[in-house]
Amino acid sequence: MTCAIDNCDKPTAGKSKYCVTHKAEARERFLAMVDEQKAMKADRDASFEIAFRNAHAAGMAAGKNAVPTPMTVVQHENPFDNTSAITKVFEPILEGVCGFAWINVKPGNSAFANWIKKNNSIQSHKSYYGGLDIWVGEFGQSYERKLAYAQAFAKSIHDELGVKVRAMGRLD
Repeated sequence: MTCAIDNCDKPTAGKSKYCVTHKAEARERFLAMVDEQKAMKADRDASFEIAFRNAHAAGMAAGKNAVPTPMTVVQHENPFDNTSAITKVFEPILEGVCGFAWINVKPGNSAFANWIKKNNSIQSHKSYYGGLDIWVGEFGQSYERKLAYAQAFAKSIHDELGVKVRAMGRLD
């Protein structure tokens, strides 16, 4: 068999479709392409790192600036009847109601989601709703502060990377 390159009449080298000379050139082009892809991935990962840090900063600011509605806990004479007489009023809980919040990234196999999975310092797991969830661990049990963090984080990631993200939460 002859080389697959036009105007080359040299015989092919081994199982290759190219002659020895063109096989070496093809190998060099392939290695250059692999190096270019590695550099592009490193740049993309760096942009993910920067976007994640910016989103975390935006989330922290939003969580700190959130003003939760204080929660007042009372004890009724009959615990199964909310209309019964109040026997005790506890100290108001200034951080508001308790709950959880998280950020959902879809699809769960996107480049950004894969970067999150590989980053061991980010608490994440497969989502019940599809995609990948990033857990909000800041602000104790304050649902309103956690949700403010998640909303600001999701908006920042979406604006910076164009990734499909959404803030989610639930009361405890």
